[in-house]
Amino acid sequence: MAKPAKPAPSPFALIGAMLPLVYFGGMIYYFSGVGGGTIEGIVDIGLGPTVAGLTIVGLLFTIKPVMIIFRLLAGTPKAARSTTSFDSEPESGFDADDAIARYMAKRGQGDAETASPHLPPETNPAPPPRASFGRKSI
Repeated sequence: MAKPAKPAPSPFALIGAMLPLVYFGGMIYYFSGVGGGTIEGIVDIGLGPTVAGLTIVGLLFTIKPVMIIFRLLAGTPKAARSTTSFDSEPESGFDADDAIARYMAKRGQGDAETASPHLPPETNPAPPPRASFGRKSI
C-alpha cells in the first residue's frame, strides 16, 4: 500500500527555514569586512576559525530550505493528487471494530472450552509453584 502524499509545505515554513541562513550570512558578511575584505586579513586577525565555523553551520542550515524548495517544485497540484488511484484508500470491506468484536467473542468461548470438563473449576489442581531466583519458599 502506498504512503499517503504529504501536504505541500507552507510559505511560512520556507520563511522560517531561511531566517537562520540570513543570520549566519549576515555574520559572515560582517566578519569578512573586518579583516580588510580578504581571507588573509580575516586569518591574520584570528577570525579564520570563527568564519569557517559560521560557514559550516550555515551550510548545515541550508539543508531544510533546500528540501522545502525541492518538495514545492516536485509536488503535484491537489486536483491531480486526488485523482490518482494509489493515494486513495482501497475499499476492502474490512472493519476493525467488527474484527475485534469477533475476536473477543471467540476468546470468551475459548476460555470456557479450555476448562477441564471432568472436574468442576474449584477442584482443578493448582499448578506447582514456579522456580524463582533468590530465597526458597517454604
